Amino acid sequence: MSESKNDVCYATNPSIHMFMSIKKVALVFVGFYLGFLGLIPMKEAVFDIPMVSLILEQFSDMLSPAQKVLARVANFLMMNRLIFWHLRRRGIKVILFVLNKPENFAEVLGTM
Repeated sequence: MSESKNDVCYATNPSIHMFMSIKKVALVFVGFYLGFLGLIPMKEAVFDIPMVSLILEQFSDMLSPAQKVLARVANFLMMNRLIFWHLRRRGIKVILFVLNKPENFAEVLGTM
């Protein structure tokens, strides 16, 4: 969801649960890896990201070797259980989407 739509929804009804914008998701990851995630104010209630490993699995034949390496690095950085733990402790629901097979659920539950 875009930042401007989130702001309009929040101004209309401050008690609704909002999803983090792409910009805010990026800020969460940068803040986590630079050590200031605890200082970032968050009014959003849902952290929703894709599982890059599943996207890589589905589209691996269309990606170049460099894109595959980049996707694996992104998956490694995004699937850090400490980020999920921190967000849940702050009362934010963490949702990983594109889970279609039982082994995908097992992979996610192993990281959370």
